Amino acid sequence: MTRNTEEPYEIGRGKPPPHTRFKPGQSGNPRGRPRGSVDFGRALLAAASETVVITENGRKLRLSKLDIAARQVANKAASGDHRATELLYKHAGTALAVEPVATSSADRAELSFGTEDDEQVLQIFVERLRKEGSS
Repeated sequence: MTRNTEEPYEIGRGKPPPHTRFKPGQSGNPRGRPRGSVDFGRALLAAASETVVITENGRKLRLSKLDIAARQVANKAASGDHRATELLYKHAGTALAVEPVATSSADRAELSFGTEDDEQVLQIFVERLRKEGSS
């Protein structure tokens, strides 16, 4: 390769020879992204929204893969998996922040879950979720 001695240029990173540089108005990717190509996020959303048939307690159910994954996280959290519990707290907190939670004494009577100890545990859980949702 011969170098044009009329126009000396500095050699180095990001300084290609003038004859190989893009001309003004010339694109480095002239064809661009092909139409109809799908990015990873859309492909993942499409795959997660596919419905499949599962058998649960002897009954066949048609559920999306996302619903099945949510059930699996809830089941693992209930069995004591700490990572699943953190994930459940994080996302349940955002869901509770959107839906109104019963706060009046009449509404709380409808939400009774057994003993007063159970109600106290539930109240602590709801307060914790609200705190995490606001931060």
